[in-house]
Amino acid sequence: MNIFSKNIENLLNNIKNTKIIIKQLGFIESYFKINNFSYTLEYGILKIYDKNSKNFITINLNQIYNIIYTQEKLEFYLDNDTIITIE
Repeated sequence: MNIFSKNIENLLNNIKNTKIIIKQLGFIESYFKINNFSYTLEYGILKIYDKNSKNFITINLNQIYNIIYTQEKLEFYLDNDTIITIE
């Protein structure tokens, strides 16, 4: 596991098992709630999912060129002009 993946994992561990909102803004827009946040990180693919429902999103870490983390949200900026926000 590289340093980039480990940093993302550290950020996500802070919000594990909480309620979050995921927003996707770009060529596709979406908005959904995760009531019991969990994730897996394997082979450079981040899968964020709800333990209680079928809601999920997968992100190829190779597509992320910037991450902004504040106390209120985590934003992933992807190569395809997409921003994925976790609040």
